[in-house]
Amino acid sequence: MARILCVLAVVVLAMMLFVTYEVEASTICKSVSKTFLGLCINAGPCKKACLSENFVDGHCSKISRRCTCTKPCVFEKKTTSPSTGNALAGEAKTIAEALLEEDIVV
Repeated sequence: MARILCVLAVVVLAMMLFVTYEVEASTICKSVSKTFLGLCINAGPCKKACLSENFVDGHCSKISRRCTCTKPCVFEKKTTSPSTGNALAGEAKTIAEALLEEDIVV
């Protein structure tokens, strides 16, 4: 009986952590810095460049060594029937965000 309670407690804790990090990840927007030049090795200059671009924080990506800026997302209203060009642009943005997220996670 004690073993079942222990396993149940671990499962509930794991679910809470997953939900917490999933919610946090969905509210943070990331973008590669447009003003930072060169390889990003030290986070200090990267953060300074990001602050000048009106972001809240900045850090170096682990693999590509690019300066990545972060800020809370502002959710925009989506149109009900996007044109083909807008749909493709949205897909391209989603792919770019997925690649950037993969770079940060690894």
